[in-house]
Amino acid sequence: MTRDHAADPADWSEARLEAAFAARASLVPATPPAVGRLSDIPSGRSRVLPWQWLAAAATVVSVAVVVGGSLLLASPQPTQSMPPVAASTGNSNVPPPSVVADAAVVHAIGKPMTVTEALAVRDGAADSDREILVSGFLSAVPTIYCALELGPRNPTRPRCPEGHRWLMERDEAFGSDPPAGPVFHPSFALVKTPSVPVSDTNEAPPVPVVLLGHFHDRRAPLCSENERDACEQVFLVDRVMSIDEVEQPVETQRQTDDLPIELSADVDALVAGAAPGTLLAGRQLLPLNLVFDAEPSLRNDNFLSVFSPASHATWLETVVDLRAGVPYTRTFMLLDGTSWFAEITSNSVQGLARTVPVPSPSSWTTMPTGDPNAFASAPTAVLGIPVRSLGGMQADRQAAGDELGRDEMAIRAWYVGPAPGATCDDPNLPIPEPAPPCDATRRWLLDDPQQFGMSAGQLRADPRINRWEPLLNPIIPIDVPFDVTTSWNDDRPSPVPVVVLGHFEDHRVQTYGGNIYFVIDALVWTKDGPTASIHSEVHLTSNAREDASSVLARVAAVSPNVAVATWTTVVDAADLGGFDWYFAESTELGTDTPVWIVRRLVPSEIDGRQRLAIEWAWTHDGGERVWMTESPDSSPDLATTLDLHDLDANTTLVKVADYDDGITSVSAATGLGPLDWHQPLGNATDHMDVAKGRTNRELVLRWYAEDCRTSWRVHVNVDANGRVYLFPFTRDVPECEGATVVRRIVITFDHPIDIDAVEGPSCCG
Repeated sequence: MTRDHAADPADWSEARLEAAFAARASLVPATPPAVGRLSDIPSGRSRVLPWQWLAAAATVVSVAVVVGGSLLLASPQPTQSMPPVAASTGNSNVPPPSVVADAAVVHAIGKPMTVTEALAVRDGAADSDREILVSGFLSAVPTIYCALELGPRNPTRPRCPEGHRWLMERDEAFGSDPPAGPVFHPSFALVKTPSVPVSDTNEAPPVPVVLLGHFHDRRAPLCSENERDACEQVFLVDRVMSIDEVEQPVETQRQTDDLPIELSADVDALVAGAAPGTLLAGRQLLPLNLVFDAEPSLRNDNFLSVFSPASHATWLETVVDLRAGVPYTRTFMLLDGTSWFAEITSNSVQGLARTVPVPSPSSWTTMPTGDPNAFASAPTAVLGIPVRSLGGMQADRQAAGDELGRDEMAIRAWYVGPAPGATCDDPNLPIPEPAPPCDATRRWLLDDPQQFGMSAGQLRADPRINRWEPLLNPIIPIDVPFDVTTSWNDDRPSPVPVVVLGHFEDHRVQTYGGNIYFVIDALVWTKDGPTASIHSEVHLTSNAREDASSVLARVAAVSPNVAVATWTTVVDAADLGGFDWYFAESTELGTDTPVWIVRRLVPSEIDGRQRLAIEWAWTHDGGERVWMTESPDSSPDLATTLDLHDLDANTTLVKVADYDDGITSVSAATGLGPLDWHQPLGNATDHMDVAKGRTNRELVLRWYAEDCRTSWRVHVNVDANGRVYLFPFTRDVPECEGATVVRRIVITFDHPIDIDAVEGPSCCG
């Protein structure tokens, strides 16, 4: 079984590490020096990290080095170049697969073995569980009937039909019996399985591969007694090195669609701190319930049982320990977004302290105390909002809990931006959404300059615990002008006094602890800087033709509020999803016409408390329809409606929301004569009926409710199959008692409507 290595890293000096590498290097020609960055699978949106560094992101000195495409968790010695390495030919007449193998892996482990040589390792008396490279031909999984297999899973027990997959020494065809040549079962439970297409006749040529892995895995003894020997014989794949002679990089094997909190690079660094001198073989991100399949020994762990098994994302990293001269695997586990970090061994979970050993330059570990007169010329109020110190604002928030919601706040603080040249590993989106960036590009608002770098390498604080600290990592969306470019002096931070407007709980920040992130709306003041304008107009496309003043007038016409400040942005429709996840798949705003995004700072009341907060609106360039948040704390809805005023003696207003832009008019239902009324599908009561009007494009809606409910809104949706969904409701009188009255309106569409395809809610009114 795989050996457990949890020795103190201090036992290994640099000289001893160099000797271990030299011993492995004697097996193969020398490798070329190469340093780069490890890439991760892109997720379509920026990764998020809610942990807050108290040390400068720019001071991070990575302990992970990329060599030949593989992440080595200790720096190798520079060497000369190495020619391509091919697998041994064995006894086959068919040429074996060849590959320019990952230089760092070959350097540390040796050149790929044949299947025959690997079987000799498996059946040997010593080191039979060591990590090896094997070159062979991978068969397809046959199309066969598999009975339902119950019971616990184990990575060393390939289930049907995977149990019929082979790694073969020769490129050979086989039927129901195993191949004739040397073979063994590989398990791809920890990595992405290489694709081997199979035909209807189960005849498919095998694919040449080079695999990194081992026999006699530490989890094999956990198989049932009658299967234990077979589990010991399985080759557990830790990394697919090449497929059809194409080298494969280390990637994150994702088995969850949830956006992780941690960056893969930070997980790598965390493991590097716990296991220096190791080689990254594989990385998984999966929900906790699937961790129990990969690590059966954890199924009865009492502590892990308190986490949500179906949703809590977990990182598993497999590394190859090179320090004993013979390579063996070790596994580390991190519960995403927590301090639960451990090494998983054959019979225990060894908890580890979550630390990141990254020293800061001594030249600015302690920053100077801020000038007490730095804010002497700063405003004391902005648009009637009092300017508070960052520490005072955080104290107020802590006292109020989450009661402040999206209140607009004015804050004075010391600002430090990213160090010059700092970048994130994640791809830069054309229009980045307001998600927290990686550590290197974090921005800082500090109550005192000394908070920056005061504790070098300190663990990022869990925001659920330390969310009231007098420092923030603010988010500055791309459309917010923020002209502060002097917060660094060469390689030394130079905090700048600023006053900013912003808010918490931004609806666009869809991530863990989203309400801890402060989103800046405007830069109001900087010391020794030009006077900043609170209002802004930002063009991120040259395709817009409408003037911003007409856009603001269109929005103001459908809003009941008077704005004290406005911020307008125009973008191409294709970029709208990058600004707001709500419209990422919008069928209306996702057209070719540019879209205006309007933020209006308006008076608002919440729980009897008056405040200023942001009201959002979206409209096409040159369009007529407006989407808007009904209140600063609500989701977007269609604001432009077809209105009927004074419908009857009991109804002052009916607003019809035409979500699919297919209604030509709305009118009172008078002079229609007798109608054939139907209850719409899904309407379980008699509160609502529909009838065909004078033409097949007219739909008459009749609903019943108390006469004290005088203002109504009717939602109308038409799907791609022609089904019409109607929903009348009111918000003006939550509780009232009165006589039941009937209301009728005629909705005229621009296309025929099937009366039998109309649906409604289970009750109305």
